[in-house]
Amino acid sequence: MRNNTVAFILCFALCQLTACSGDPEPTGTPMTQASAEPGTADDNLITISNEQFAMAEMETGRMSKAVFPYTIQVNGAIDVPPRSRASVSAYYGGYVQGLDLLPGQRVGKGQLLFRLKNPDFLQMQQDYLETIAQLDYLKSDFERQKTLAAENIASQKSYLKAESDYAVQQARSEGLKKKLELIGIDLEKVLARDFVSTVGVYAPISGTITDVNISSGGFLNAADVALEITSADHLHLELDVFEKDVHLLNKGQRITFRVPGSGSTSYAAAVHLIGGIVEGESRVVRVHGHLEDETIQRGLIPGMYVEASIETAADSVMAVPETAVVNIEEEAFILVQIEKSADAYQFERRLVKVGQTINGMTEIRDKLTPDELVLTKGAFNLIME
Repeated sequence: MRNNTVAFILCFALCQLTACSGDPEPTGTPMTQASAEPGTADDNLITISNEQFAMAEMETGRMSKAVFPYTIQVNGAIDVPPRSRASVSAYYGGYVQGLDLLPGQRVGKGQLLFRLKNPDFLQMQQDYLETIAQLDYLKSDFERQKTLAAENIASQKSYLKAESDYAVQQARSEGLKKKLELIGIDLEKVLARDFVSTVGVYAPISGTITDVNISSGGFLNAADVALEITSADHLHLELDVFEKDVHLLNKGQRITFRVPGSGSTSYAAAVHLIGGIVEGESRVVRVHGHLEDETIQRGLIPGMYVEASIETAADSVMAVPETAVVNIEEEAFILVQIEKSADAYQFERRLVKVGQTINGMTEIRDKLTPDELVLTKGAFNLIME
């Protein structure tokens, strides 16, 4: 029993000696790591050296006042005024000849589109010549009866009948003359007995063929529309504005519009007319807009769908350059300078509420003190790292 106690005491003493002779654990390690990573206590603090700031060509600046327009978003289409559309028909029916036109083809005002053939044209010319011949006889008889009546040789009744016959023939002759002129028959040729059985149909305006409803050999009735011609020289906008926004509209307000799918190209226009009634189940009012520069029409065709914004008012707001704002998902951030030393810059990442972005400036709806500096160039790379 005594031997076991002695052995236990010796083993305990040996263990204590071994523990005391080991290397002590460094006590300064945790403090060294904390000082090596400044700013980790606040993830919104970002520190960069002056050298990094200069190499990245970063810039800082203060918020400034900018005039921002308030807009309403609308949809509509490109259109042309009524005078720029023409439905081509004929005053008299006939069989179509010489038609060689396709939709999209450009035609000029006065250009021959096709010809119409009808035997009735020959009859009209014959009737006109016969009327002219009879008119000469009736005129001579009227003058003779007038002289006889003045000398009391002929009765007043004969004179009145001759006057009436002459007047009727004059009216008939003038009517036939206007009809021949209307369908484009040369009266000089008719008087020379050079009759024609076909007449030409000509373009009333310059423009593009948008619809062809006839074919060669077919019969065109007088009431039928043969062709549609549209001129794109005077394009305008027809926009649909919801009735709740109509009170914001005034003539002359600026319109910016684009054609979906045509890239980032935008065009300028102005409000010209505001409709006087609310239309349809969608409860919209038609607004007519004029392009600011009608010569710039590349890629614009009547009937195209457009997305537009109408500037209804303007206000002075605080804003920063667009490059100062970094959008992450549905949140916006800026970097505000909180310290600048001889060696480094320190910025605070700050969540802000933003408004519109126009002409490279973004509205900031959160208040910043006037002397606070914002990183206006290079913020994206720092926040997204």
